[in-house]
Amino acid sequence: MTPQLRQKRNDSKHSGRDPIWKIVLYMIFMGLIAAFGFAHAYGPAIKIGLSPAAAHRLPSYAFVTGVVLGIFRICRDGFTMLLITALFWWLAWMFGLGIGALLIIFGASTAVADWLPPIFFWLSVVLTAIAFFAGLHQKLEALLGWRTARRTNQGGSGK
Repeated sequence: MTPQLRQKRNDSKHSGRDPIWKIVLYMIFMGLIAAFGFAHAYGPAIKIGLSPAAAHRLPSYAFVTGVVLGIFRICRDGFTMLLITALFWWLAWMFGLGIGALLIIFGASTAVADWLPPIFFWLSVVLTAIAFFAGLHQKLEALLGWRTARRTNQGGSGK
């Protein structure tokens, strides 16, 4: 194999694929997050009527499902967006706590400071929703533009 082909094969930017180690890391991480979430769902699973044996197997099934979903790029991208969103919400909550602490230091009442973390959190949720719908609108506009261009091209060719 020539050095140029080896470089092109190893360079994920040219191939359009993620490196294998990154895919495996996503698969394991997504499996662990899913298993952790379903491990905490044991109580609600029993309450909705699952047998204890079936509820006990839920984390194993969730881990396998998370690993399988980690193979697909769209699932990895969605998982990344969920993590970024959760991090943004957490940072907004911490920012509200920090501003509240500063207000308490400068003599404001704790009743005022207690309202700040939820306000910043819900403000970040609204901003995230706006960003999500703006991205969705952009994708739909691109899809409609592609569809219109396709119809125009088909109409001009006599079909």
